[in-house]
Amino acid sequence: EYMGGQPPFSAAWFPASQRALSTSILFFSTVLGGGVGTLLAPMVIQSPSDTPYFLMLQAILGTIVCVPALFIPSLPPTPPSRSSELAASLVPTAFLGDISRLLHNRQFCVLLGGFALSFAILNTVAITSNDIFTAFDYSNLQIGLIGAGTVFCGMFGAVVLSVVTDMYDVFKGALLCVNACTGLCMLGLYAVLQPDHYLAVVLFVFATGFFGISGFPVGYEMGCEVVYPIHPAIVTGLMTVTAQWLSILFTAIEYFAVTNKRMVPLVASLVYAVVVALLSAFNAPLNRRLLDRHGKLPAGC
Repeated sequence: EYMGGQPPFSAAWFPASQRALSTSILFFSTVLGGGVGTLLAPMVIQSPSDTPYFLMLQAILGTIVCVPALFIPSLPPTPPSRSSELAASLVPTAFLGDISRLLHNRQFCVLLGGFALSFAILNTVAITSNDIFTAFDYSNLQIGLIGAGTVFCGMFGAVVLSVVTDMYDVFKGALLCVNACTGLCMLGLYAVLQPDHYLAVVLFVFATGFFGISGFPVGYEMGCEVVYPIHPAIVTGLMTVTAQWLSILFTAIEYFAVTNKRMVPLVASLVYAVVVALLSAFNAPLNRRLLDRHGKLPAGC
């Protein structure tokens, strides 16, 4: 449920005018745990022997915050939209059949490619950030502050982007804008990544988090919109698995093949150029929103 579980909840509980915002809030709530972890780790772990205590602390905190979820019903008393009402009445379809339909949907595959690349490259930079910044003599505390601040900037960006997206239905334009800006921020980070440029590095990393993280909830929602009535859990599950496996591949390449860590943000900026090209080629109707707006699905759905 760390990634991809938010859109099904939003689809069941919120109308079209609030779904992207709901998904963003749920999304950054999970990311918030990562931000807290980046702060806790350098504070708790002073030596290798402290690692078990840090893991125990994480387990305790994770268990506590999960308890309220046990008391939330799976569906609201009244469906909040026509699409959620119709989805509740549909007969469940075969899982592999839905996966096949998704992979045969050319426009969805274009979106999937852009989403997976953007997720994977940003995740790779985040995972390997300690190696990258350590190579320029930044301390663990400085790196932890960078990580936490990036998460909080991403949370704020997600709220801003989702509000705009919900109000104006500008899914494609929003994703194009934030991914283009993220690529430019990565290019700026490459230019300033030096041992004595900490404030400049912080500025570009925070901006990267603001733009880069904010696009993920909107990307999930966009995927669910264009392939409705396929269940959003299947859609976001495929998007998440694809992005995570690509992230593993990128991380392995960065770890074993890139010796000059300063090149990582430059390569990331080139990947974002590919993401923008893919999203520019995407052109599909938002089926679920059309249903909520007009009361019926477009022909062919």
